[in-house]
Amino acid sequence: NRNNRTAAVTGALMFDRSWFLQILEGEQASVSATYARILTDPRHRDATLIETRPVPSRMFGNWWMGASALGRERNALMARYG
Repeated sequence: NRNNRTAAVTGALMFDRSWFLQILEGEQASVSATYARILTDPRHRDATLIETRPVPSRMFGNWWMGASALGRERNALMARYG
């Protein structure tokens, strides 16, 4: 949260027992720098970039990084991106 707030990056983090799905939002340079930092962090491995694109507005603008455990109700998201 601290790093994202400093970089003005917002987003969401979803997880289960073995993996994470993270959405990053913000200025392209800030998001790219955040992702680069994630790639060099030894706590992360096998990171896969699913998509990058401009959006008209932030979906998670009030969250420096909101988090949610995945469960049955999120199966559609998993089917689409997992």
